[in-house]
Amino acid sequence: MNFQYSKIEDELSTIKRTDISHMRTKKEKSEFIRKYVNNEVSKFHISTLDSKCPVYELFSDGTVVYKKNKTSEKEEILFYEIVKPNDFFKFPTSHEKYEGITYGILSYEDCIETRKIMDDLLLQV
Repeated sequence: MNFQYSKIEDELSTIKRTDISHMRTKKEKSEFIRKYVNNEVSKFHISTLDSKCPVYELFSDGTVVYKKNKTSEKEEILFYEIVKPNDFFKFPTSHEKYEGITYGILSYEDCIETRKIMDDLLLQV
């Protein structure tokens, strides 16, 4: 991993923790997590991009993919999945090739922040 990425990840490690321990059932916790994360991704989603800007895609399983620009075929996986099944979350954009897979286009920082939120909340179930 690149130093730039690890530095940003360290800075974001102080993200406020959302406590869901007061919820009684696993179903109640799961629904809250699903809605909370879906809303966060929708809020951060970048719907219009400059064709020359780098693109970071956060997939519904937590995978983060980097593309040099919007039209680039070449992609680099920066972080791998953290949740299965990969259709637990529903993000704003459906994947063209894989049914049920969704993603959001976010800034790198928002991808990291959202992954940390996903991980923190899912560990509380």
